[in-house]
Amino acid sequence: MAYARGGIAHGYANGSAYTAAGQRGVVQSDYSTAVFVGDPVVMVDAGASTIPSTTNAPSESDVMDGTWPIFEVATAGGVNVIWGFVAAVEPQRGSLSNKHIPASTGGTIMVTRAEPDLLFRMGTDNTIAITDINEACDLIASAGDTATGYSGWTVDISGVTTAGQVYIRGYLNTPGQATTTTDSVLLCSVQSIQFAINPVGLGLSA
Repeated sequence: MAYARGGIAHGYANGSAYTAAGQRGVVQSDYSTAVFVGDPVVMVDAGASTIPSTTNAPSESDVMDGTWPIFEVATAGGVNVIWGFVAAVEPQRGSLSNKHIPASTGGTIMVTRAEPDLLFRMGTDNTIAITDINEACDLIASAGDTATGYSGWTVDISGVTTAGQVYIRGYLNTPGQATTTTDSVLLCSVQSIQFAINPVGLGLSA
């Protein structure tokens, strides 16, 4: 698969740049799933946490007070909700070479909040057609790359429908960028937003 990096913030549908700093959050040390940049995540409903006090905690845990929301990787498919996408993984002093948070180690992340008109660059699991633009579809979970630290999640282009986890809003239009192939980089917005006030809309599937 040529492009699989989960969701990376690109900008807004009206052309505005994305400039927010993101939400800092905690991945608990007993969470048994590895976390990568670009992974879609959900906020754990029950409470918050201090920075994990493990040997892999970032150095600022020694001096930082307060509590932070707890995040876990979202569930693919079935219109399952997404709070946002991991924008960065903070260094772990126990293993500075890690670009991700290994399973059952804990750490802190920065998360880009999913907003109705915020577009994320995403890859596709299969060939995309022009007629798939403005459709809705779910995401497919796949293991991240420990060498790059990027997520392996992609858009499930074979399952376009009127309701799904994301909308396909278009292609990333840059010189030499592939279209209608598995190399395509798509611009997508999240349809199933956790804790969203806005109601779920519908894609344009015939």
